[in-house]
Amino acid sequence: MVAAVGDTMTIGEVNVRQIIHSAMGRSRRLAHVSAVFCIAVTLLAVSAPVVAEGEVTPLGALIPATGHVRPTPGVPYACQDGIQGSGAKYRICMPLVWNRELVVYAHGYMAPNQDVHIPEDQLQLGGLYVPDVVNFMGYAFATTSYSANGLAVGEGLADLVDLVRIFRSQHPQVTKVYLVGVSEGGLITALATERYPDVFDGGLALCGPVGDFSAQADYFGDFRTVFDYFFPQILPSSPISIPQSLMDDWHRYYADNVLPAIADSANAISVTQLMSVTQAAYDPNNVQLSMGATISGVLWYNVFATNDAMIKLHGQPYDNAGRVYSGSLDDARLNGQVQRFSAEAAALNELEAKYQTTGRPQAPLVTLHNTLDPIVPNWHEDLYRDKVEVQHRKAMHNNLPPAARYGHCNFTLWEVQQALQALQAMVANPVIPPWSVAISGPPAGKADISQPFVATVSPLSATKPITYTWAPEPDSGQGTANATYAWATEGRKAISVTVENAGGMATGSRVIIITSHMLYLPMVTKGYRPTAGR
Repeated sequence: MVAAVGDTMTIGEVNVRQIIHSAMGRSRRLAHVSAVFCIAVTLLAVSAPVVAEGEVTPLGALIPATGHVRPTPGVPYACQDGIQGSGAKYRICMPLVWNRELVVYAHGYMAPNQDVHIPEDQLQLGGLYVPDVVNFMGYAFATTSYSANGLAVGEGLADLVDLVRIFRSQHPQVTKVYLVGVSEGGLITALATERYPDVFDGGLALCGPVGDFSAQADYFGDFRTVFDYFFPQILPSSPISIPQSLMDDWHRYYADNVLPAIADSANAISVTQLMSVTQAAYDPNNVQLSMGATISGVLWYNVFATNDAMIKLHGQPYDNAGRVYSGSLDDARLNGQVQRFSAEAAALNELEAKYQTTGRPQAPLVTLHNTLDPIVPNWHEDLYRDKVEVQHRKAMHNNLPPAARYGHCNFTLWEVQQALQALQAMVANPVIPPWSVAISGPPAGKADISQPFVATVSPLSATKPITYTWAPEPDSGQGTANATYAWATEGRKAISVTVENAGGMATGSRVIIITSHMLYLPMVTKGYRPTAGR
């Protein structure tokens, strides 16, 4: 039963305003730390009894503690903090007995107005210190603050690669390096498996915007734009221009202005239309509370991420100029009156070059999402899976069935345990794709003379069998690494070869210059008469 009490909505004896307000300050960090906690306990569970499927850790157990309790009292693990060349801060923690494997953690989004620091609230929770849990299982643990907050995908990727370099210089006997990332760290993890297979043996990307980063920017922008339509004058300025004063005083402003508006029973239809138009996720079993949490969470990202993203992308990436919105009670009015914005080419180019995944993982990648993720929607998994299929990289990617519940990075221990075990299985039995193929052969030749060419796959350890498809059709050797061509005409001739195995494919090309084949005949001089004896 729902009742309105002043501007406060109640469900039975539950005060919605109080719950949403109290959750605002911790909702985003809980999303990240809950995933980190699952990862840590999962490492323990790899050699312990399996957690029952469907068991969800209560959120109350995930509230960070002020200190930390080591998993085995009295057993110290050695942690070393340091500064990277970029200015990022790193931490390396070593177990007493090391299995020679390293777990590297890529943290989630940090507000750009914070100082650069290792996010302790993502490492301390439920009375446990995550590096200690990882060390307890025999793994080394390493993490970095990144050299920047906010949109820090590029910085985070570079700092994580550098962190592994630092670790290897101190512990050269390391045999395996696993990268585990959540949210923004999940995108970093996917990019790392695509770009640095020589650094990371595999990656586990949880709840990350891996499918289309431009679409993620549009999702945040659309939510704010549609919110402004249904709740005009509540938030100052516009979806692409956030006043610094709003960022500085967001929690109070939200409590005093946004929360009363969405909790007012008179605005229930507007809230419902907002969720319908944006397709933002909420829990159908807990509608009011989850809608409030979604609104709070997505608006937080619009407020704190927009200005920072525009600076780092060298322009404005949000575009709804041609968007046709639907799902309201009056779509024609909505589309006619909603604010419109056009993305700037510089921002889209920067985003495409540095933040978009390609779907070509070159190290094993496991991805996992919630079906009802309000911050990074589950459709990212579909988009990335489609990319992988187009790139013939299916053997390098395991998109696990999504966790069927509401929340950002809200997984059970059993689910994350399965994800980590899936990654370890892929790493233990790797399918190494061809990263590239080079064609060797003569740079020039004569017409009508056969020319030999050889295709060399890199790395040499690429998984066999490998198929070779030459184009155009060679005179001989189709399907093998050696092919011969002969051309009847002169000019620049281009050939290519596509190599493919169970892990993926690569294409190489080469140009050869063909010149005429000269026919030499005896020279006869006009009027010449051979003399006798000649």
